[in-house]
Amino acid sequence: MAIEITVFDFKISKTFDEWRAVYDSVDNKAMLKAGGIIIPAQPSDTIITPNKM
Repeated sequence: MAIEITVFDFKISKTFDEWRAVYDSVDNKAMLKAGGIIIPAQPSDTIITPNKM
């Protein structure tokens, strides 16, 4: 059986601070929310609630 592997190599053209400014922008958060993607307000917030046993 043959195995196929694809490798993508890319460089990020922005610094982390530039990327963070775009990601944290009000417009980006609105776009993500409209697409059904929820961003936690704090790192301690959770998106997935584990099943209670």
